[in-house]
Amino acid sequence: MRNPGLRDRHWERITNAVGFPVKADAGFSLNRALQLNLPKYMTEIEEMSEYASKEYSLEKTLDKMQVGRVARVTPALCIPR
Repeated sequence: MRNPGLRDRHWERITNAVGFPVKADAGFSLNRALQLNLPKYMTEIEEMSEYASKEYSLEKTLDKMQVGRVARVTPALCIPR
């Protein structure tokens, strides 16, 4: 539940799956998850978390590619004519 890739859209899907609002914040704990009976929905939560992790990985890869592209393009812009 502390997956850094989980975005609001993922929490909305988890909320829809369990039928009540769920979002892990700084104060969220295992005890709170148990109080909400979240283990009952573990399959749905794991599926969404896995999906979010894959998206997060793609986002990070794209960020690195864009940074590399800017670094290669920027020197060419500095050449005097």
